[in-house]
Amino acid sequence: MISHLWCPECLGDLISREESVCCQSCGKAFPVIAGIPDFRLFGPLEGSMQSDLHDAQQLYSDASHLKFEELVTRNAEMAKASGIRSGKMIDFYTNMSLAAEKREINRLRELEFITKKYKVPILESDCALDLGTGMGPALPFLAKRFSNVIAVDISLKHLVMARRRCQERGYLNITYVCACAEKLPLRDELCSLVNSTDVLEHVADRDLYLNEIKRVLRIGGVFWSSTPNRFTILPEGHVKLWGVGFFPRFLQRDYVRLMRGTDYEGIRPVSYRELTRSLSAVFKEFHIVLPIDMYEVLEPHPGNSPGRLWKIAKTYWKIVSKNRILRLIGCLFEKLFYPQFRMFALKR
Repeated sequence: MISHLWCPECLGDLISREESVCCQSCGKAFPVIAGIPDFRLFGPLEGSMQSDLHDAQQLYSDASHLKFEELVTRNAEMAKASGIRSGKMIDFYTNMSLAAEKREINRLRELEFITKKYKVPILESDCALDLGTGMGPALPFLAKRFSNVIAVDISLKHLVMARRRCQERGYLNITYVCACAEKLPLRDELCSLVNSTDVLEHVADRDLYLNEIKRVLRIGGVFWSSTPNRFTILPEGHVKLWGVGFFPRFLQRDYVRLMRGTDYEGIRPVSYRELTRSLSAVFKEFHIVLPIDMYEVLEPHPGNSPGRLWKIAKTYWKIVSKNRILRLIGCLFEKLFYPQFRMFALKR
């Protein structure tokens, strides 16, 4: 069992001096690899612990002479060689990763809008946790606003790339930690914000994940997240395939493999009902924020220009939001079929 005692300053001190860190209660040692402590109790749901360690060490070596974008391309080359996903899907993910900062700007703009709407101040002088940080698209924006930022991901290679992204920009107030979202090596009530974009559908246990978030949040702290809707009317975003969520879960992987020639391991989008059930079991105060609630600040997905369809959608939301009956119908439709949910929860 990991001792939940470390804060950003203590972690940074341990990492700078040691090749491993030890649990303060049981004495179990956890390695520091490429300057990043590895507290994982299990590996990524996609791929294996061994392949992630191998790729992380290779990317760490490459990071000495490659820029962030070159490192992302190098990672794509290694992923294609592994054969876990099709080359077409890897190229899709790579392009998404390079455009992800724009998505995070949009998400944090939405967060600012929601916190003002619900009159919840976020103490930006405090510590923020970016949980499931991936390649770190949100880190530059969090590092500007918070004195300390902790970047946690289950993939060590993603953290190596995230650190390279931020090193290029001179952000030094970020601590990188490889750990499972269901078991964080952080002390209680450490953070005033937990940002966790598109992570809930990847965790092994939703309830443990949400309880850990609540544990590390300070009283009055905010949890902000997004996750895709299982029953979206649009193609499933991870594999760009229609109708995946409407299949029973035990058939989804075979359907994706048949239609896309790629794996669907470790991806489990939830419905509105499932999401509400999980959040209500952990947080007393939470909101699943629908587009109709924040259409004023919604922007199209990175790579998509705000064309005619987007303008029609904005006009629709503006009209529907002002009519009670239309709003009820619109909210019902969004709960059932809109592609993405936003989650806002407050620890009281």
